[in-house]
Amino acid sequence: MGQGAERKDGGGATAAAPAQPDIGPANNSGGLLAKLHRLMLVARRFDEAQIRFYKTGREKMESVHSYIGQEAIGAGAGAAMRDGDFLVPSLRSRPAFFALGVPVEVQWAGVLARVGSPGGGLIGSRHMTAHDHGIIGTTGILGAQVPVATGVAMALKARGKQGAAVCLFGDGAANIGDVHEGMNMAAVHRAPVVFICEANGVAESQEWDSYMAIPDLSVRAAGYGMPGRRIDGNDVMKVYGETEAALERARAGEGPTLIVAETCRMHPHVEGLPDFRPRELMAAWAARDPVAAAAAVLTENGYVDQARLDALTAEVDAEIDDAFERARGQGFFDERGLADAVFFNGAQ
Repeated sequence: MGQGAERKDGGGATAAAPAQPDIGPANNSGGLLAKLHRLMLVARRFDEAQIRFYKTGREKMESVHSYIGQEAIGAGAGAAMRDGDFLVPSLRSRPAFFALGVPVEVQWAGVLARVGSPGGGLIGSRHMTAHDHGIIGTTGILGAQVPVATGVAMALKARGKQGAAVCLFGDGAANIGDVHEGMNMAAVHRAPVVFICEANGVAESQEWDSYMAIPDLSVRAAGYGMPGRRIDGNDVMKVYGETEAALERARAGEGPTLIVAETCRMHPHVEGLPDFRPRELMAAWAARDPVAAAAAVLTENGYVDQARLDALTAEVDAEIDDAFERARGQGFFDERGLADAVFFNGAQ
C-alpha cells in the first residue's frame, strides 16, 4: 500500500515506507494538537493497563482487542464531531469514545462487566451504546455497522436535523456485502454520513493481498458515487482535518464521503494470540507511532517540554488507575433484572 509502511499490495509489489507524518499545527496555536495528543495518550495507557491486568489472570474480563498503533484515527475522528453527530463504532473505537466524553471509569466498567457500563454490565467496553455521548450501539457482525450508520444518517436527514453520522470499520470488513449495500444507499440518498476505514492491512490473520485485489481502497468510492480520500491514519491532525471537512460536507447536504486511513495495529487481533506479521514490517510501523509523533511536534515547536510530557503521562496513569479501582468496586449485573434489560416494558 502506498502510504503504509512496507506492505504488499494486490499485485504483489512492495511499497516503500513513507516519511514521518506531517502533523504539525499549521493553523492553530498547538492547543488542538495537545488535545489530540492527550486523547491518544489516554487510549494508549488504558490499553496497556488492560493488557497488564489481563496477563495477571486475577479475574475474568472481556478479551483485549488492542487499539495500540491506531489511536490517531479514533481520536482525530471523534474530536472532529460536534453535538448532534452520532458515532457508529467498530471493534477498536476506544479513542473516539474518550473524545466524545465517555469517562475512563465507564470504559473500565465495561471491561470488567460492572453495572457502571452503559449496558449495565451486559455489554462490554467495545460494542457500547451511549446515546448521551452520541454513540449508537454497533453490532458484532463484521461490516454491519455501515448500513446502520446509513440508517442513522437517513433518519437525521428525514427529521431535519443538522447532524451527521460517523462510521468506523476495518479493511477486512470492507469486503462484506453489507458494506457495499450501505454505502450505495447512502450515496443514492445523499445521506449525511462519513465512512472511515481503518485500513491496518490485516483482516484478523490474513494479509491485505489475500483478500483485496487493489492497493488503494479509496478508489471504490467513485463506484458508489461519493468522494474517496486516502490518508495517513497515523497523522492525527490529518485525520481530524479530513473528518471535519467530510462532516461539513455531509451537514451541507452533499452526501457521504469515504476516508481510508492507513495505519497498523501493533498487537495481535486478540491479546494472547500469536502475531504472524514480519518483524521488519512491525518495526517500520513502530517508528511511526502516532502518539510519539504528536509529542515530538509539540516539543519541537516549543508548546511543551519533556518534563511536561512526563508529568502528563503520570497524570493519565493516575487517572486510569483511580478509575480502575472505582470500577472494580461496582457490582455485577443482577440476573433478576435480565427480563427488563431484554424485553420492552412499555415505558417511553
